[in-house]
Amino acid sequence: MIFLEQGINALQLGMMLFLTSAGLTLVFGIMNFINLAHGSLYMLGAFAGASVLARTGSFAAALLAGVAGAAIGAAVLELAVLRRLYARDHSAQVLGTFGLILFFNEAVRMLWGNAPLFISMPDSLSGAVELLPGFRYPAYRLVVTLIGLTVAAGMALLITRTRLGALVRAGASNREMLQVMGVNVRVLFAFVFALGGALAGLAGTLMGPVQSVQVGMGEPVLILAFVVIVIGGIGSIKGAFVGAVLVGLVDTLGRFALPKLFGYTAGPALASLAIYLLMAVMLYFRPNGLFPAQVASAGGGQSPEEPPPRYGMPGRAWLVAGLAALCLLAVAPLIGDSYQIRVLNRAVIMGIAALALGLVFGYGGMISFGHSAFVGVGAYAVGILAAHGVSDGLVALPVAVAAAGLAGLVIGALALRTSGIFFIMITLAFAQMLYYIAIGLERYGGDNGMPLKASTRLGTLLDLSSPVHLYYTGLAALVTVYLLGRVLVASEFGLALRGIRDNERRMRNLGYPTYRYKVLAFALSGALCGLAGALLVNVDSYVGPSNLHWFMSGLLMIMVILGGQGSLLGPVVGAMLYVVVEEGLSNITEHWMVIFGPLLVLTVLLARHGLLGFTLPAKAARG
Repeated sequence: MIFLEQGINALQLGMMLFLTSAGLTLVFGIMNFINLAHGSLYMLGAFAGASVLARTGSFAAALLAGVAGAAIGAAVLELAVLRRLYARDHSAQVLGTFGLILFFNEAVRMLWGNAPLFISMPDSLSGAVELLPGFRYPAYRLVVTLIGLTVAAGMALLITRTRLGALVRAGASNREMLQVMGVNVRVLFAFVFALGGALAGLAGTLMGPVQSVQVGMGEPVLILAFVVIVIGGIGSIKGAFVGAVLVGLVDTLGRFALPKLFGYTAGPALASLAIYLLMAVMLYFRPNGLFPAQVASAGGGQSPEEPPPRYGMPGRAWLVAGLAALCLLAVAPLIGDSYQIRVLNRAVIMGIAALALGLVFGYGGMISFGHSAFVGVGAYAVGILAAHGVSDGLVALPVAVAAAGLAGLVIGALALRTSGIFFIMITLAFAQMLYYIAIGLERYGGDNGMPLKASTRLGTLLDLSSPVHLYYTGLAALVTVYLLGRVLVASEFGLALRGIRDNERRMRNLGYPTYRYKVLAFALSGALCGLAGALLVNVDSYVGPSNLHWFMSGLLMIMVILGGQGSLLGPVVGAMLYVVVEEGLSNITEHWMVIFGPLLVLTVLLARHGLLGFTLPAKAARG
């Protein structure tokens, strides 16, 4: 009976994941649009439902409020912001919707506070139902499963048997033809967003009695929803259903069996890892998912991934500006206090990591959502060596760089079998795998991480526990990485990498081993991120799973896009600006993200090519 119970639990989780992912896969299928804010709609639905339940005591009213609130929120978002990003590439969509995540999380915290809310289940469903002689199952969970199955059947009928479904399928395969036939595509897009929001709100409210309703609850669900649709096939409702059931089964059985085998610290972490391992294996053998739909191409009404522009500032002006900035950075510790130096340390080190990502993102066209893996590997290499009494930087730093480079080589070799959104998701999968491995390292702090036992020392002169020593070491590393990047992008390798970014098929026909070039570039980028991680652990005097979390990858991507991909200075400028603005706003208000999130959205809308895009001639800036 225990396996039957776990099987029904897996189906119940799968149905909740289906409700969250069904709308997301339609948005992908029709618009080729990456909406990271979809998890925020799940959270909004849950909070709306909890609020209405507290006022009325009616679970039905709470459910209706959760569905309506999320649907209205999705429609407003589509009208106010998202439709302005349809014609933009994936990097702009990522930055804009990431800004919306920051805004919604902080707005919800301001409205409802930090304390979790709870949705009590109806009294009529608080008991258990006898499904078989001697086998009773919680009534509420059973009803949730039945609701999910009913919605899945309804979605299948909607997509395959109705005129509206035919329009949705037509929009996924040939958007221009739909417009020629007189269909109002904007209304169709708004409907799809509202439908996706309604389903996410339904899932959030239904899960309220099972899990607490709290700020940030949408991000874990968002990542799992992406996993579901990538496994199932983008744009496919059938694929979303099968993918959701598979993920629910792997997660539930893993959480049931693995703790018994590996203990109750490592077991749950390994269970979570298994989900991403499932996606990575699935993409390796089925790069387009189990049931790939005919989705809109990048040219179907929206721009492909645009080659970054050549920034138009004269070379001499760049040189003068760069030297002036370098002189200012060189004297900064002499005029700042310890807090300001610590902020500068973080800005400089994040500049190294952002520049490393920018090499493969801007010059290679590889949008990686997994570079936190390499930052974390570098940080853990230094932390683990220090725990064993090795704090000599001449040993620790090369080991960190080599370990991160090796991780980049392995991950790149596997991930680069895919492209587009599949590449984004498989790099995320590998980063999350390493994240859960770190949680399972009980000897090195597990979920809590561990303090750095001894700061890194470079010979007898430099001790990185000193903020000033660390600052100048980080600044020297940043300048070295920048100069290395200049040599690389001007070399034959760099020119070939840009050619692969612009037209890989043509480069392959010219005889270039494009796969090998991309893997080597990815490994180099990983190694440089490892250097950043090794220095970052000395800033925080701590290393933990947070160094590997996907949110770090999102921040690095923000920094690259914010400054301007396709240049070496852009990611550095973006990183420094992000860190400084974050610190400045957080000193003004604890709710700084409610300001910073919309600033990111405005940057996407107004600065098409990042902040360095303002140096472009007007014609080039218009694209």
